[in-house]
Amino acid sequence: MLKQMKWLSQNPHLSLAATLLLGFSLNIGEPLRAENPPPLQKLLLQKECRHCNLRNVDLRYANLRGVDLSGADLTEANLYQADLQESRLSSANLTGANLINVNLLRADLQQANLHRAKLIGADVRSAQLNGANLERADLSETDLSNADLRGANLKEATMISTTLQQSLLCGAVMPTGYTFKRGCENKSTER
Repeated sequence: MLKQMKWLSQNPHLSLAATLLLGFSLNIGEPLRAENPPPLQKLLLQKECRHCNLRNVDLRYANLRGVDLSGADLTEANLYQADLQESRLSSANLTGANLINVNLLRADLQQANLHRAKLIGADVRSAQLNGANLERADLSETDLSNADLRGANLKEATMISTTLQQSLLCGAVMPTGYTFKRGCENKSTER
């Protein structure tokens, strides 16, 4: 039975939900209870898991479009190529998370902690990152076009071939430690 679960968890062609459902059909765990499911099941079934402990969770290739993970602890989570388009991750802890090639289009990451996160090749266009901590994050080849980075901390972030076209950067601390001031005199946040 353990060999079956190992195969299920390592097969990238199965969705995470299918892997979990097949695992339960093999009678490995207790029956799923709707009243208080464990965090990962809650996330997959209800598309929300606010303030959940999802440390070190493996959600590679997962379709998490539109989920609410506000305040969740995703420290060291593996979200490689996950679809988090229009998701809510405000105040989430993504310290050291693998977000390589992730889709964060129009995601809410306000006040999120992305310290040392790997966002290489990520699509973060039109995302809300105001006040986010991106210190020492790897943003190489990341598209941050039209993103709101006002007040974000980008100190010591790696930004090789990063696109910042039409991004709001007022008050952002740049990789060199310089606080970006251009655009701050315009009180309007309209683009």
